[in-house]
Amino acid sequence: MPKEIVGIGAANVDIMGESAARLVMEDSNPGTLSVSVGGVTRNVCENTARLGLPTRLITTVGEDMYGEKIRSWCRECGIALLPPDINRSADRFTVEEGGIRFGLVAIKNIGRGFIQAVMRERETGGDFTSLYDFCSRMNGSEMNKRAVENLIRSGAFDSMGARRSQLIKVYESVMDSVAAQQRENVEGQMDFFSMAADNDEKSNSVKEIPLPDIPEYTPEELMTMEKATTGLYLSGHPMDHYRDAVRKLHAPTIVSIIEDFSRENGPERFTDGQRITIAGVITSSKTKTTKNNSLMAYVMVEDDTASMELLCFSRVLETCGAYMKENQAVVVKGRLSVRDEKAPQIMCDSIYPLSTVEGGIPEPQPRQEAPGETLFLKFPSIDDPAIRHMKLVFQMFPGKSVVKMVMADTRKVYVTQALLHPALVQEAQETLGHENVVVK
Repeated sequence: MPKEIVGIGAANVDIMGESAARLVMEDSNPGTLSVSVGGVTRNVCENTARLGLPTRLITTVGEDMYGEKIRSWCRECGIALLPPDINRSADRFTVEEGGIRFGLVAIKNIGRGFIQAVMRERETGGDFTSLYDFCSRMNGSEMNKRAVENLIRSGAFDSMGARRSQLIKVYESVMDSVAAQQRENVEGQMDFFSMAADNDEKSNSVKEIPLPDIPEYTPEELMTMEKATTGLYLSGHPMDHYRDAVRKLHAPTIVSIIEDFSRENGPERFTDGQRITIAGVITSSKTKTTKNNSLMAYVMVEDDTASMELLCFSRVLETCGAYMKENQAVVVKGRLSVRDEKAPQIMCDSIYPLSTVEGGIPEPQPRQEAPGETLFLKFPSIDDPAIRHMKLVFQMFPGKSVVKMVMADTRKVYVTQALLHPALVQEAQETLGHENVVVK
């Protein structure tokens, strides 16, 4: 038996149409469409895997529902996608025992030149032993703080034993310390005896910055980091913890809805206007002002099969706006809306945290207001369009907490009241920038 079968080639999704009657060329033919995972290499890998042979597949897939369908098939067949590793990952995806290793080039803000330098340093100097060792050896290359931060957040340093929370806390200090030491060396500030010292003494002239004793991020936070830096959830999926809750809700997968409406002869299971419940994770949320001067939001929700857009109007925002945060696992109730050639959407009636589901969807909880806190907002001027937008937001969050609006050009301060709800603060931060929003 071979140690491992590695397939390198195509994996795609086959969409097959079957006419309901005799095919008429150059004309419309009513029939049905079926969707299945295909590709010659993928098909071969599936057959060898079903024979019990250790099988790996190297291929390229997109970031859409069809790409996720292929990845789901890989997971079902036991083909693992291993996280990036600063000592094991190459520039591209590679095969190793246990699965397919994530390539460093797929991490955001990591230049190919820097990756090649990392690989060369590994070959000549051996594996990196710590973050400090990495920064010391890679100093002078195309290394920058954004690249190091994304390597940490993606999990590339996890194999060294340190927590990501610890590395995030110290990486800037480590890089600054290494850079300062190099400047001293270049400027000739080291004395004669240190110049004559051996390499071990040189390497120990600057001590490693100790890692703080702080807890690791939650699994959800770790997955969020991976998604932000690689575009994928690597250590799991936020929905993994909610399988039982989703089964209790009898919620369909998002891809089953999309595929049903993609059928050539029309949907069989779902209909336009049908009331429906889905479960997923919020990946983005964007608000806009309607012609009636009310607020609405476009919210993207994804499960582990596909993603779908929600349309949330002011009533829903008022009652459920607190739950519309990125990476929040939620239950969504609403009506399916299919217009023109657009993908199906949901006209949202309610959104609630999936973690609270126990035998059904919970009732809305009363809003809690933090006592004695004041919200400070900084605007460029009284004529800035953000003023009007935030006034609409205040109307959705009536309360008695003080809101002070400072105009940068005149230094005038305008005072109003609102409920200092996390959703309001988040909207203010997205509208004005985090640096212009303070709660104290």
